[in-house]
Amino acid sequence: MDCQDGLLNLQNTIVRQGVSNANVCGLNWGHFTSELLNIRGADIILAADCFYSSKDFEPVLVTVANLIDANKSAEFWCTYQIRSAERSLDYLLEKWNLQCRLVNTDEFTSDVSVVCKQCSPDVPSHEIQLLIITAK
Repeated sequence: MDCQDGLLNLQNTIVRQGVSNANVCGLNWGHFTSELLNIRGADIILAADCFYSSKDFEPVLVTVANLIDANKSAEFWCTYQIRSAERSLDYLLEKWNLQCRLVNTDEFTSDVSVVCKQCSPDVPSHEIQLLIITAK
C-alpha cells in the first residue's frame, strides 16, 4: 500500500465510523510546508513504521515536536520495529523536549499474535512496539 492508498483508507474508515472532527493529510517528515504549518490543534498524530532508517529519526521528531507545540496535549501514536539494539530515540526525544510511553500489549483488546505476527516465514521476526510520544 502506498501513502495515498493509506490516506484514502484512513479517510474512508473515519467516514464509516461517523467521526466528523478528524482531518487526514500526509506529512513529509522534516519539511515545513504551508499545509503542515496550518495544522493546529491536532489531538492525535498517527504513523506506522516511520522510524525505519536512523537518518529519518530527527526529521520525524522535529515535525512531531512542531505539531505538539501547537497543542501541548497532542499525542503521536506510532509503531516502531526493533531492528537493532544500538538504535535509540532517547537523545532526540530529550533534544526536542518530548517523552515516550511504550504501550503494553496487555492493553490491546485484539489478538496480539495476529496484530504483531511476522509478514512472511522468510522474514526474520522482529519486535514491534506501539509508542505514544507527547510533550514533556
